[in-house]
Amino acid sequence: MSYNATDWAFKQPVEDSGAKLVLLAIAHHADNKGEAFPSYARINELTGIAKRTITRKISLLVELGLLHAEERTRPNGSRTSTLYRVDIKSGVAHVPNRQGGSAKMAAPHSQNGSTIINQSNKSVNPSYIDDEEKIDWTNLASSTM
Repeated sequence: MSYNATDWAFKQPVEDSGAKLVLLAIAHHADNKGEAFPSYARINELTGIAKRTITRKISLLVELGLLHAEERTRPNGSRTSTLYRVDIKSGVAHVPNRQGGSAKMAAPHSQNGSTIINQSNKSVNPSYIDDEEKIDWTNLASSTM
């Protein structure tokens, strides 16, 4: 298990949450070279995602360039687990999003779209709340219904 691979996977701007979870499961098994070979059963065990869906998510990750998959066979010709490679030295990938642009990774604490309604019923960005400003949360539930 490589902390670097898991950390790398967390930083990738993958919009599809199922694909991100599959990437994290594979990265969880990666060695220091970024190579892993978990079975579909193991990825299913870690993620709860159906095996058919795992296949589609892996195809998406390969298409996005975040994962390389190499089918392997035994000397007798039977299939064995796929060898996956993640390029943990590449940093954050610029993954094209569905609109044709490039998805950008936001910092986990930066939630620009989220708002809080304060006692004056004004929208406030949570990162700009002053310590002095007091928010009355008691009536929030009744005011939103």
